[in-house]
Amino acid sequence: MKNKGFTLVELLAVIAIMAVIIIIAIPNVLSSLNEARRENFANEVKNLTSTAKTQFNLDKGKGTIKYKIEEGYRYAYYCLNNDAEECADALTLPINDESIIYMFKLDSEGILMKAEVSNGRFTYYCGSSDDCKTFNEEFIYDSTEEKPDEEEVQEP
Repeated sequence: MKNKGFTLVELLAVIAIMAVIIIIAIPNVLSSLNEARRENFANEVKNLTSTAKTQFNLDKGKGTIKYKIEEGYRYAYYCLNNDAEECADALTLPINDESIIYMFKLDSEGILMKAEVSNGRFTYYCGSSDDCKTFNEEFIYDSTEEKPDEEEVQEP
């Protein structure tokens, strides 16, 4: 009678080949997942920015936006960050995801002057009107990535 089945050597060879495939595949899968999360966050930032500008245009002149005067200029703030001083009396934008904290500063013409958005892992920050004119993915920072010390960064 013939024995049917695999020998121990054959099974070990198959397991070794599968282990190599898994070792190669896992980093690629994780990288794809992280990139998808980053793109999702970027889309959230774009949507929130658009919502802030739309809300500004809808409320303009109706007195429902809470404005603040800073250095002689009038700004509108939209926030979901009660800790920030500039957000103490600001309007909250509608948002589905409560884990996102944001603050937008618009000037009296509705131009975005400052934006801070964070979901705990990723943070988007643009701190001047020049930076905030268009969305730039370079302003998204991943909290899991190590940032170089300021002393190590050399300017050209």
